[in-house]
Amino acid sequence: MAICKTIFEEPITINESVCSVYTNNDIAVKQKVFIAEYVPRFLDDPYLDLAMEIDLTVTNKDEFIHYVYLTFQDPKPREVILLPTMLNPINLTIVDVRYGGVECYINLASVDYAREAYFSIQLFHWFLRTPSTQNSIIRIMVEITYFNGTAYNRLIQPFELTASAVKDSNNCVI
Repeated sequence: MAICKTIFEEPITINESVCSVYTNNDIAVKQKVFIAEYVPRFLDDPYLDLAMEIDLTVTNKDEFIHYVYLTFQDPKPREVILLPTMLNPINLTIVDVRYGGVECYINLASVDYAREAYFSIQLFHWFLRTPSTQNSIIRIMVEITYFNGTAYNRLIQPFELTASAVKDSNNCVI
């Protein structure tokens, strides 16, 4: 099992994305999260619209992708909402989904022992449910199980985003 933690130190803003790439002798994984829009008030709760994509490729002819499991977790009582019409698997099939709550997940299985697979979530909502003066964190965990020709291996790639309160030159939250 390999664990590759992705932490981003540079701030990003609306209409920007963060990308993580992991490769070894067996597999290449590219994960990208796009910050689409900030909605300051929806039924008294602000939320962020996010999009995500994962691109997977195994390198040898005897290898294949077996499962992909994604979790979306906010450690405070907030909510992540996945929209069923926004899920786009290629060479993967959706086995199970939990669309809303403090923790959501998507379980995907390979189609026909795929050597390449792609999955995107064109839009999901992250309800912040906190005052704009507080930071919010979402943890996205990607678990990939693949066969390397002799054994099944698992790659775990945590991905964490923080929505930070922004302060102006007078140190006031804006």
